[in-house]
Amino acid sequence: MTRHILPTRRISSSASLGLATVLLCLLLPLWATALHAAPVSALEGFLEIKQRELTLLSNAEERIAQSVDERLQLAHKAYLATKDKFEEALLAQGLSLASPIEERALGRQLGVLEGELSRTESTLQDINDQAGIRLDRLSAINTRNDFSGQSGVTGEMHTFINAYFRQIATLRKRLDAQQGKSSQQLRQVQSLLNKISAKRKAKEEGLVDRWTEYFFRGKEPLFSLELWRQPESLPLWLSVRTVTLQQELNLLAGTWTSVLLHTLFIFLLVTMAGVSLLRAALRTQDTPAPLARRLHRGGMISGLGLALVVADMRSFGGAVPSFSVFGWFLLGYGVLQASNTVRTIVVPDFNRISKAPLSWLFLLAGTVIVSEMPGKFAVPLWTAASLVFLGYMIRTQNRSQARGPVTLTAWFWMGILFTLLAMAGYGRFSAFTCILWFVGYVAYGASRGLMVIVARSMDAVPNQGSYVMLKGAALGIASPLIWSGSIALGTYWLYQFLGEGILRSVGELTISWQGFSLRFASVLFLALLFYVTRACAHLAKAALDRMAHRWPRGQRGTVLSLKTTAAYGLWAIYGLVALNVLGVSLTSLTVVAGGLSVGIGFGMQTIFNNFVSGLILLFGRSIQQGDIIQIGDLWCTVRTINIRSTIVETFDNASLIIPNSDLVTSQVTNWTKNNQTIRRDVLVGVAYGSDTERVRTTLLAIAEEHPDVLRRPKPIVLFNEFGASSLDFILRVWINDIDNSLSTLSDLRFAVDNAFRKEGIEIAFPQLDLHIRSAEALQKPQGPVPVQAEGPSGHDTDE
Repeated sequence: MTRHILPTRRISSSASLGLATVLLCLLLPLWATALHAAPVSALEGFLEIKQRELTLLSNAEERIAQSVDERLQLAHKAYLATKDKFEEALLAQGLSLASPIEERALGRQLGVLEGELSRTESTLQDINDQAGIRLDRLSAINTRNDFSGQSGVTGEMHTFINAYFRQIATLRKRLDAQQGKSSQQLRQVQSLLNKISAKRKAKEEGLVDRWTEYFFRGKEPLFSLELWRQPESLPLWLSVRTVTLQQELNLLAGTWTSVLLHTLFIFLLVTMAGVSLLRAALRTQDTPAPLARRLHRGGMISGLGLALVVADMRSFGGAVPSFSVFGWFLLGYGVLQASNTVRTIVVPDFNRISKAPLSWLFLLAGTVIVSEMPGKFAVPLWTAASLVFLGYMIRTQNRSQARGPVTLTAWFWMGILFTLLAMAGYGRFSAFTCILWFVGYVAYGASRGLMVIVARSMDAVPNQGSYVMLKGAALGIASPLIWSGSIALGTYWLYQFLGEGILRSVGELTISWQGFSLRFASVLFLALLFYVTRACAHLAKAALDRMAHRWPRGQRGTVLSLKTTAAYGLWAIYGLVALNVLGVSLTSLTVVAGGLSVGIGFGMQTIFNNFVSGLILLFGRSIQQGDIIQIGDLWCTVRTINIRSTIVETFDNASLIIPNSDLVTSQVTNWTKNNQTIRRDVLVGVAYGSDTERVRTTLLAIAEEHPDVLRRPKPIVLFNEFGASSLDFILRVWINDIDNSLSTLSDLRFAVDNAFRKEGIEIAFPQLDLHIRSAEALQKPQGPVPVQAEGPSGHDTDE
């Protein structure tokens, strides 16, 4: 209770002392002035007031001094306790085998000590600063000279004034002592803090070499005699592990209340959210009872595992590796089971082979690593476990008649890799590879399963109004958040399991080539940023597409320009950030751009021309997506306008790729530039002698009855000309949509034929009358036709 009361007492006492000191600083000059002119009786009253103020100041300082002494004592005890823990940690390090697990645990312990000592340093620094402030305020009270040589001041008054200033000097001396004591303790704490920090950093930096030696050095193959001749003793290893496990259990026992509360809170939160999402996602699915039970069981197990993992991160920071491995085992087992079940329900032809056995393999791998199992035991045990895993999965694959051969599955080749590494003598590294793969696979399975659940949940949202935009935004935001969160959780667990030094060393891996260096952390950051940029681009496109459905049809082509601009803008920002991360100077790019300008002027002229033409089409919007255009005799619909070319689709469903420069430089007829309406003519010819007024009335009635013919402008009938065989009329109509023009013209022709038959109007057709008149030359001869023969002289003769 004292530790909770002391800060409040210190604050109130400091406030009292500060108020009293400020009043003294402001009023003492006025008091001295008043002493020159005041009568003796007034001086006596004034000095009585000062006596009470002096008492108030002394009492306040007494309370502050007591509080500061107690805080200094507590800080000193905390310093001594931290110092003892640090010495015990160094002693334990000297007695241990200096394995990477112990080095990482020591680093975590030193980090905890560093945090505790930092809080002690902050407390001492606060005490020191407060003492300095109070000293400054007391130093401002220096009015002794104002009382010297004053008349009317009795000896008793001089005695009181001298006692007043002696009391202030005593207070100043006490503050000096407190400040000196706090400064001395602060120097001790800072010295120990520097030692702990340096030791922790050295441990973190040495973890890379420790893990490398632990995994790779001095390894013997499975069938070599050297492996079985290694001096490791099973009883000695078990005794060491028993002591380590007892230490972990003691740490758990010391904080079990906090761990239990964290676990329950996170478990309840995850369970309630998960059940709500599952119900919303599978509301329209006819889920069989066995799958539903397996899904809920997987969700409960994964929720419990996530609660344990988060509680471990929050309470221990990876200092209890056995607890950490068990929590991730439960999380992975539940996630793999639930994710497999969800995708089985939603995707009927999904490969239903359970990956849960991988969780048990991970648990064994974590046990091998955490327990620091000697190579003589780790190599054969892990080899046998990998072979059992392979055999079980192959048998399950064959019995389930899953799609595809076994050799096309990732688990088959990973099992082969585990087995080969273990047989080569690298049992620990093989187990560590299994841990990496399991963590990555769990993150992948969790992301896929959650995305399926979120997508199915969004199906319950109506596809109308602002809900459409809400669905697009929710899906666009959920995808990068879920994937990034899963990857971050797995990475953070590996960070705590392996130690800060490992991930820092991996992140600082550098590839250098001719003065150019590339860090692995930069590549990883750019890969993550690429995914986020792509997700944002998809989100922008989806949002614009949904917004376009509420726009008039004539304005929907603008969406293409906006989507293209948004996509290129986002990728341009990504490119600039990538160049900055990679350390590429923009000045160098200017020089390169100057050189490329020459190439553009000669070799890339056509490409650059199409690029500029694409920008003209996108921003000029003379041709937009969905427009029906005519190029020569070709009618087509614009599907996509890219930077280099435009894709059009003919009415025969053939796709054509046209360079943008051709659309800019040649004549193009855009039938839907302003609107979708189009004027069309129906030619009708009636026979001579038909009632022309009846023809006109009938054609207008037919046009007005058709639903796709506009009322404004009104249909009209034109008497075109007197044809050679008919009276030619034109029925001119405006059609509401160019897509309906062919069907509307066909309907009008059918209606004209039917109406003219009912009205008795003859539709003319070309005809020709042939009149044959008699002539002598055309009469047939009555007698035989004389035959002419050629004579010897070549002249014709009659026989």
